[in-house]
Amino acid sequence: MRLDHTADWSPRGCPHCTRSLTRDDALVVGYSCGREVVHFCWCAGCGWQGEIVEVHRVHSVESDKGRTP
Repeated sequence: MRLDHTADWSPRGCPHCTRSLTRDDALVVGYSCGREVVHFCWCAGCGWQGEIVEVHRVHSVESDKGRTP
């Protein structure tokens, strides 16, 4: 199955050491998981491996800490 939407974005740098993931010695594999596009990455520079998922929406709660009434 071809996933055309995986070409919309791809991780460019390692989140651990910032080395380029577009180098020939790095591994980036994109796959679809439901509506999400997940990229499994491996960095040859530092050995980091993990999944990077594009975030479309973030829900957050504002903390009351530090607010003055």
